[in-house]
Amino acid sequence: MNKVVKTILLVLLAIIALLLLLYFLSPGTVADMSCSALSGSDQDHCYKFVAEKRGDPSICAKIKGVGDAGIAPKAQCYEDIAVASKDITVCEMINDISMISTDPNRCSVRVVRTAGNKALCGQLKDPDTRTHCEAV
Repeated sequence: MNKVVKTILLVLLAIIALLLLLYFLSPGTVADMSCSALSGSDQDHCYKFVAEKRGDPSICAKIKGVGDAGIAPKAQCYEDIAVASKDITVCEMINDISMISTDPNRCSVRVVRTAGNKALCGQLKDPDTRTHCEAV
């Protein structure tokens, strides 16, 4: 084989290897790799962005700090995903006392108003949150 053919074959082999690598990496792994390279609030905002883009509240759990003006980005991440997906059960993931900027009640009210469906309140496990939700 001449040099040109060998070079083309090596390039194709490298592209196939890269595609296989990307195929076998889960989307969460790729997000972890990109966000983990950051630190502090930049990392938190990266995880929030990825979680919201994917609609995956499990990524919100990686958020550690307190955002700008004392707003807890983890709680806001859960709330934004719950509202966007109209999945009221995501609101119950807001359970950390440090999540001062929001609470399950506010989140559930936003979901019910967005969805226009009070019946969603019946999906809530916590009786106090369910009662508050149904009173809206």
